[in-house]
Amino acid sequence: VQKARLQRISGDARELARVFSVQAGAIPETLQEALAAHLPKRQDALASLLEHEIMTCDADGLRFTHEQFRLSLLGELDAEVKRRALRALGQHLLAAEGAGTLERLTAATHLFESGDTAAVRIIAEASTHITLREPDRLAPAIPMIERALELFRTAGRPLREQAPLLAALA
Repeated sequence: VQKARLQRISGDARELARVFSVQAGAIPETLQEALAAHLPKRQDALASLLEHEIMTCDADGLRFTHEQFRLSLLGELDAEVKRRALRALGQHLLAAEGAGTLERLTAATHLFESGDTAAVRIIAEASTHITLREPDRLAPAIPMIERALELFRTAGRPLREQAPLLAALA
């Protein structure tokens, strides 16, 4: 049933869903605009996604009705569109009012994955801060620290840049 529902969307609706797939969980309106600014028929596409029950809307924003939809669509994103979407997501999270250290870590990891090497410093600072000053936030930060470390290793970043992440995981 889920696969059939996903197959019914195409064109602008599918492209919008693919771009939104970089965000797990709620997609607030400001993030929707940041991710989909380049898509001209966003409202019609969004109406189609809601009609086909690919996405739903609540007080926090949009979200995928099933995580499998999000993951399938994420797998369909071409590299350049994914890079742009991750950059928009990272910039949005970093600029969010009241963003804490974990949010900065998440934002910077998305920025690094989009190709922004300046995010290395933010990732290192956030990991160190969480480890030393917010140890109660370490458990929720571990998946993002692990993701950042994986990206650093894949990119061949020097061990000195990986050290704050390794220390947080020790």
